Amino acid sequence: MFALSRLGTAEAQAVYIESFLRTLYESMLGMPKSPMPTLFIVVEEAGKLKEGSMLSRIAAEGRKYGIGIIAVTQRAKALDSEIRSNAELLIAFYQREPEELNYLANLIAGGNELNRFAEVKKALRSLGKGSALVLNNRSEPQRVRFAPYLGADKSLSHEMIRSSRRAVSRETLFAGLKEMGFEEQGVSERLASLLGSGVLQDYDVSVPGYSGTWYIALPRNSAEHDVMVNLISRHLSSNGIRNSVYNNSFGPDVIAYPGRARLAVEYETGLKREESTRRMVENRKKSYGEVIMVLNDSLKGSYSDIERVRAITASEFFAPGFAESLKPAPAAITRDPSTERTQLSRP
Repeated sequence: MFALSRLGTAEAQAVYIESFLRTLYESMLGMPKSPMPTLFIVVEEAGKLKEGSMLSRIAAEGRKYGIGIIAVTQRAKALDSEIRSNAELLIAFYQREPEELNYLANLIAGGNELNRFAEVKKALRSLGKGSALVLNNRSEPQRVRFAPYLGADKSLSHEMIRSSRRAVSRETLFAGLKEMGFEEQGVSERLASLLGSGVLQDYDVSVPGYSGTWYIALPRNSAEHDVMVNLISRHLSSNGIRNSVYNNSFGPDVIAYPGRARLAVEYETGLKREESTRRMVENRKKSYGEVIMVLNDSLKGSYSDIERVRAITASEFFAPGFAESLKPAPAAITRDPSTERTQLSRP
């Protein structure tokens, strides 16, 4: 990986990249041909490279040597035409800049056929966070949702880790490791290897010598759901809306009581099948005046077709003013002048 920011000017960066790619290209020509990819070159801001750069030559000839290119850019129109024409896969995220939007829609639609172009353009404008249109040489464009990167939201990821930590006694831990074939002497090495492999997320020894409380955090798919349900409940309470957390299969995640109304609030991570979620929502509608579905931001636009259901993203739910909008409007006091009596005072 090369971080080019220290080179200063864009010209210096371009010279460095071109020199590196030329060296790679010349080495590539001496390599044996390979039907399978052996190396990928990832280029950020690929749109800044000039037309006819060494990258375009690698894009045209590299496949037979097993060398591929991942070109990342915010301006697809600026990409070298050789790179575009040789691309086997196109991944397009949300775009709102008009010229770039029209270009991408035309590229994905495969021409200016009006209905198809309009459909693709509409799809690009409606993509939520973590969603993209994916096009390859063998199928129609597909809308794909990527797993969110929780590290981007440190407060949420830290909360998830805290919620999944489980305290275990030293004896229990040793017994478990012994069953796995490790004696007490090799515990620290085993813990280190588990940590490195990703099986173990965290461990903490309060006092040296294997005493104190050990905390082991194992990954749980439901951690995001549990954390968000608690955050939703706290947010409603902080806005003066009474609520109860159920968070089980027999009731909604949260029941909210704004005024005399009774609302069901459900949080959706996107891990459940859509068919199962829709069936659950229909059951909730039988018992509650309204159902609010708070969606992981990557699900933006989903479930908006269900009647008597407000489907909004978590960002929209926690935005200022939304919780207040759930409260009933204050009763208006009207006066009928014909029934009012006026008291005259004399000087």
